[in-house]
Amino acid sequence: MSSKSDSQAQQEIAAKKTITPIHQGRLISIHSESYTTELGPIHTDIVVHPGAVAIIPINEEGEILLIKQWRRAVQKILIEVPAGTLEASENILDCAHRELQEETGFKAQTMIPLGSLYTCPGFCTEEIHLFLGKDLIVSPLPGDETEAIDLLPLSLDAALTKIDLGEITDAKTISALFLYLRWLEKTERDL
Repeated sequence: MSSKSDSQAQQEIAAKKTITPIHQGRLISIHSESYTTELGPIHTDIVVHPGAVAIIPINEEGEILLIKQWRRAVQKILIEVPAGTLEASENILDCAHRELQEETGFKAQTMIPLGSLYTCPGFCTEEIHLFLGKDLIVSPLPGDETEAIDLLPLSLDAALTKIDLGEITDAKTISALFLYLRWLEKTERDL
């Protein structure tokens, strides 16, 4: 027996769609989709994003190299994990190395996948691939000319406290810290 979500997915995948471009930007595009299923007519706008990476870099002291960065869209300085968008045809791991070097000045000699997440799947295709970066060496790359980034090394406990206090509100950072915590628990169990 098929579930409601399975049935809806099958119908929407099979539906003949009218797709209308709305906006083509430097990074994202937006299009409108119209089609009909058993649920009736559906009209939705979709933000198409190329995907991104986010990294939890751990320094020699065991601290997480977080960053402080002005975010124009929300008009606030946020505390985040280093992250960035995939360039056209860029390999996910290569993107993670590049973004870490651009935003922190360090390269991870060991990069461990922690999983991935969809940021806003109700209207956006963005998938962020999360990594743990270890064995850091100094290896800066020039960063984005329109970004001014400050490093903020914190212990895991200090970072979790900042979440509790509402000082870290970025979803990818909270998710990455949770996955890092789970990775640490699993690693300790496996010893």
